[in-house]
Amino acid sequence: MQILLTTGLFQEQSKYAKYCNNLEEMLTVQPDIIIEAANPEAFKEVALPALKKGISIATLSIGAFADENFLGHVKAACEETGAKVYIASGVIGGFDL
Repeated sequence: MQILLTTGLFQEQSKYAKYCNNLEEMLTVQPDIIIEAANPEAFKEVALPALKKGISIATLSIGAFADENFLGHVKAACEETGAKVYIASGVIGGFDL
């Protein structure tokens, strides 16, 4: 399993982590899962490209699903590739709207 870091907080590399400068670089690594904990806009930016490559995502930004068009695209991408979207337990539903 690889852990991908996309912020500058942890620049040090290890055998379990890889620092990525952008989304394309992160997707090229083909991680097992992406953990998103930013905001609905960031989730929307990452979700479809990742899901279309078969990469599952765990998200805290469930407010993004208030956009029914986006939700439809997410469902279609998951059905096409078998990727999954995990909604983290303990999240306050819609708090990020």
